[in-house]
Amino acid sequence: MRRATNRVIATATVLASLSLLMILGCSILDRMGGASRPWFNHRFHVQDKKIDCEDCHPGAKTEALAGMPEMDTCTPCHESIDKKQPEELRRAAAFFPEGKPAWKNVAKLSSDVMFSHKAHAEKDMACGDCHKGIETSEHVDPSLAVRKWACMDCHARKEASNDCATCHRVIRQEVAPESHRLNWELQHGQKSQESEESRRMCRLCHSDESCNNCHNEVKPRNHTNFWRIQGHGAIAEMDRDKCRTCHQADYCVRCHSETPPRSHRASWGAPRDNHCLGCHTPLQSSEGCAICHKGTPSHNEAAPKPDDHTPSMNCRQCHGAGQPLPHVDNGSDCNSCHH
Repeated sequence: MRRATNRVIATATVLASLSLLMILGCSILDRMGGASRPWFNHRFHVQDKKIDCEDCHPGAKTEALAGMPEMDTCTPCHESIDKKQPEELRRAAAFFPEGKPAWKNVAKLSSDVMFSHKAHAEKDMACGDCHKGIETSEHVDPSLAVRKWACMDCHARKEASNDCATCHRVIRQEVAPESHRLNWELQHGQKSQESEESRRMCRLCHSDESCNNCHNEVKPRNHTNFWRIQGHGAIAEMDRDKCRTCHQADYCVRCHSETPPRSHRASWGAPRDNHCLGCHTPLQSSEGCAICHKGTPSHNEAAPKPDDHTPSMNCRQCHGAGQPLPHVDNGSDCNSCHH
């Protein structure tokens, strides 16, 4: 059974690695292919040449959607400029290989979103109020796209409605988004921990209380019997805040007061005291023991070296080779405790 489980885990790991490599490969190829694509310089056109947004984006203030430039949009200015340039340096033509735009519309909205440029323009809003930094950008990338929070924060300041139906045709608190399908139950925990923006997105529909109530009844999938016996301690050591989402400190202390960790067996304690081998160097940096053993004397109180001993001496030449040690030798520098 254990071998079968290990094979499944190994297969899943390989598939995940291959998926990551494919994503990285596609990203690299996209960038390689994009290296030959021209970057549009808004700063040059808007600030230096004083071109209005509507000159390139027709309907930006009078229609629901702002238009994107066509070849005919660029030709009036570039026809005379590009005529003097070699073919490979003709700027306007470079943006329309085979007559088609070379860019991706990073501002394209999903079919569920309802947005009107005209309605916002009628409120005396300028393009830069939503498209922050676009007038000074020298190339267009997804970071310039308008984020959901920018819209919601603006609505809050201007006392406009932030109800879902204001901007969405289908999405409601009672209607799960497309992302909440397939293996969302498996992935949602990791997604919620990605960033503050992710957590804010979750809170649009879910309260902290609803998450806690659910996880009190439905354990995360990694909380298997192996996790309970051996795995949870290592994970808790790496990210205690994540554990505190459901588990309070007194819960852990109560459990471990009755059930010591599996490592606390055999020669872990006196007289061999092999627990020293589990500490980090320097010893004072390890906080793991203090989680439960708050009354344990500090290792800073270790016996000092005799006056005739210097830090350069080889302690192990005598201690442990004829002279007994009061604790196991974990290979650390003796001077880290014995000053």
